[in-house]
Amino acid sequence: MSRLFKNYINMNYFIYPGIDVPKTKEQAFKKICEVFELTEIELKSRRRFRQIIDAKSMLCYILHRKLKYTSTESARFLNLDHATILHHCKKAEGLIETDKDFKEKFKQLRLLYNN
Repeated sequence: MSRLFKNYINMNYFIYPGIDVPKTKEQAFKKICEVFELTEIELKSRRRFRQIIDAKSMLCYILHRKLKYTSTESARFLNLDHATILHHCKKAEGLIETDKDFKEKFKQLRLLYNN
């Protein structure tokens, strides 16, 4: 397999020149709150509004897939079960591909990491 093809396979939404990946889970948590216009208490709550669930899905995706936290570590941080973290990651991947609003929020999040 060529080197160019390997790089193409490993591309993700955070690999762009000048765009930083969040360094800590606290930083990612605060940025998600900014993008979705939620308070930290709302994001950690058990409420099941669409906006809160989408924000949790994006946060779980970033923590588990991008920052390489284990599902157990992410679950402890968010007061969730580890299986719920995996479910949110899978859901976020699907929403990035299909939901325009979710993809736009993801793009906004990338731009916030530059600031």
